[in-house]
Amino acid sequence: MISYSLYLVHVPIGMRFVKLSERVFPGSPWLASAIALAACFGAALLLWYFVEEWAKKQSKKIDYGSKARRAAPDIVKAPISDAEPQGPLLPSEG
Repeated sequence: MISYSLYLVHVPIGMRFVKLSERVFPGSPWLASAIALAACFGAALLLWYFVEEWAKKQSKKIDYGSKARRAAPDIVKAPISDAEPQGPLLPSEG
């Protein structure tokens, strides 16, 4: 989805193309807006494909699980019991 890429480029690229289109086609705001919209979508598509999709493909190559599971201490792997806490965890009465 190019929504985030479009969010990133719509102001810097869109405004530049609106200003450029107004100088090239004076008195035609609809044409300037259409050119700016097309430029924004084009830039967003390029950004999405060459940055976001590339990063997703690269992140799938990373093995997150095996080393992290081996390095976890045994206390983390222990099941949690339903027993009431005892000892110094209880507030003292009196």
